[in-house]
Parts: sequence; C-alpha cells; structure tokens
Amino acid sequence: MIDNMFNISEIIAGFFTKSNTEEERARLKEWLDQSDDHLKLFANLSDYQKFEEWEALHANFEKKADWRGIHKAITGRAPIKKVYKTLAKIAAVLLIPLFLGIWIHKSNNDILLNNTVVVPKGVQHCLTLSDGSRVWLNTGTKFTYPRKFNSKKREVLLDGEAYFEVTPGLKSAFVVKAGEMDVVVVGTEFNVRAYREDKEFRITLNDGKVKVRSQNEEVILNKNQQASLTPDNELVIDRNIDASIYSAWRNHSLSYKDQTLKTITEDLERYYNVKFKFEKPELSHIRFSINVQRFNDVYKLLDLLKETGKIDYTIKRETIIIKENRPK
Repeated sequence: MIDNMFNISEIIAGFFTKSNTEEERARLKEWLDQSDDHLKLFANLSDYQKFEEWEALHANFEKKADWRGIHKAITGRAPIKKVYKTLAKIAAVLLIPLFLGIWIHKSNNDILLNNTVVVPKGVQHCLTLSDGSRVWLNTGTKFTYPRKFNSKKREVLLDGEAYFEVTPGLKSAFVVKAGEMDVVVVGTEFNVRAYREDKEFRITLNDGKVKVRSQNEEVILNKNQQASLTPDNELVIDRNIDASIYSAWRNHSLSYKDQTLKTITEDLERYYNVKFKFEKPELSHIRFSINVQRFNDVYKLLDLLKETGKIDYTIKRETIIIKENRPK
C-alpha cells in the first residue's frame, strides 16, 4: 500500500511538471475516480490561484525528491534529522488541503456541513449528491454542496460548468446558484456554464423544465432552450437549439456549432492547461464547427483547425500563438 502511495505521488508530481506518460495519466484518472477525497486533495494541491498562501510552499516543495526522501525515511535509509524535515514538508502540503476543502455554516441552531470540490484544469469529475442527483463537473470548476440536504431546501453553489441530473419526486426544489443567476428545478437534466472569470452565465435545458432567475426577471425554459445573462443582467432566451452540443463535454467530446475561436480556445486552456494568444485580434472572431472526441494533447486538434486553411499556429515560451495562414 505504501509503495502504491508513493507511486501515485510521483504521478501527481508528473502532472504538475507535464512529464507523465499516457499510461501514468490513465492511472491518475483511475485514482481520482476512486474517491471524492482523492479529488479534493488533488484539486486543493493544484489550485494555486484560489489558495495564494500556498505559493511560497509550493515554490520550495520539490515533489518527487521529497517523496523519495520520505520513502527512504520509512525504509530506514535516511538520517533522522532529514526524516523530520521531510515529514514536516509532507504534512504541510497534504494535511492543510483536507481542511480547506470543507467548511461549516451555522443557521437556526442547525449545523450544515458543506463540501467544496475544486476541479483542476485538465480534469473532470462526477459525483452523486445525498438526494441521488448526479453532477458532472467540468474542468476548472468550483462546486459547493451539502453533505446531506435537509428537508427545507436543496441548494448548491457553482463557479464553472456542470451538468445536472436532478432526482425528481421530492418536496423541496433543487436550486443552483451560479453567479448572478439562480436555476430552480424539481426533476430534470440541464447544463450550467458560469465561469466567473469569463463573465459568462448560460443555462441549457436538455430535458424537463426549469425556472431561471436573475436580479431583474424570471423565465421558464423548456427542452432544447437556453438562457444567457448579458452584462446588464438581462436574460436572453434562445428557444431553438440542440442542447446536446452544450453538454457534450461530459462525454469527453469537443462539440461546437459555428462558435468563435475565442470561445473554443478558452475551453482548450482549461482542458489542456495551456495558454493561447492571438497574433491579431480579428483572428479570435473566426468561427468553426467541431465534433470530435477530445485528443490527449491539444496539438492534434490545432492541426485539424490548421487544415481548414483559416489559421496557423506556433509555440513560443509555452504559449500557443494563433496566427494567419500564410500560403507558402
């Protein structure tokens, strides 16, 4: 068991240094799927922006070297002073996130214990809530939910993108609070996109019926309809869409219909943990329609886009530069 733990730790270290093989990436995914606790630990370790106080610690923490050091300590092949120094580092990195992932809220003398899951870039996760509802969390998403819903309400918080299959037949409505919008449902399937940094809030209904509330208005959505929130807090309704396109990500597909390259690259940054830059601003407005399974690396997709003749790309200091396709 100990050897397996250290093996996983080296694979996690390889994720951060982008040095894992395809087999190691598969093992990491299998380990993450085994337990929500695994995902919470991994997410908190990799969520540098949300937990800035870790930056100095992570900057000095040589993951692979330290794990090898602790392994030597356990097997008796390291000096005792080094044992304590290594143990202190490991404890600081591993124990802190276990507490950061959980917070307690007191209301009306009741204690409501909530879990917060932060899904890192390049990772997706599926979980089942206490009422039986299932939630798929897309990459780069923060999701807060009660360990157990009470009889009065079922309420969750979302910053990112998620697909919901809500258990029907319960007395309390299911409420998703996403930025400036609330989605109120009884039993249905829908996709919510609400990445705070993108300032984009969108609800797409796959089945059933939902109520969408903003600060200024309230609308009802039916199957294959979509509501988007403008910067002025107005709800814009599209009543004739193919909802499956907007939730294809949960099946590890890249599906876009006449979508701008800016929107596509924003998703790719999250999926592959890369950075994009446009040589000219107008290139970000070029539109593509795509429907493919997600590749293991982003460059296979970029090569497909390049074959259309609309763009070219180059790589400079770990940033992908989108540029004009200049005939040779």
